[in-house]
Amino acid sequence: MTIAFDRRGRLHTKSQMTDYRLRGDNAQEQNIIAFFLDTFETSIDAKTSADAERANDNPNNKRFGRPRNERVQYAEEHPQYSCRHRVYQRSNHNTLPNFVGPPFPRNDDKDTRDLYCACMLMLLKPWRDMATDLKQLNVSWEVAFETYVNDAPSRRT
Repeated sequence: MTIAFDRRGRLHTKSQMTDYRLRGDNAQEQNIIAFFLDTFETSIDAKTSADAERANDNPNNKRFGRPRNERVQYAEEHPQYSCRHRVYQRSNHNTLPNFVGPPFPRNDDKDTRDLYCACMLMLLKPWRDMATDLKQLNVSWEVAFETYVNDAPSRRT
């Protein structure tokens, strides 16, 4: 977590969990791993905004150079909604995740199986609110995880 200022000079905490939770609607089907591997954050500047408006005004407009990467604007509730957004990486990029902190629990340890299932659901299943979107109240973490694994697409897009 980091401390930052928004464009109005208000202090706020910045975290990747907030960035993911308040991602734009066109990224709502991405799980947290895909979101951070396939996008990067950058400033919204006047040139970027002007280029986007020109591209939206005339989709047949010819541009020199490589095609513009798709942008994902944060939800309006995000502290940096007006000054930062996510940019999708090119399809052939090669980004690896770096998980900082203690290792994930093992899947074969009975004592930590629920934590393992909760961690895997948090990483693999798209969510906005971990308390309500990862599993139903009357379902165990293991059952929720097994159900998700059985119903999930075989490959992320």
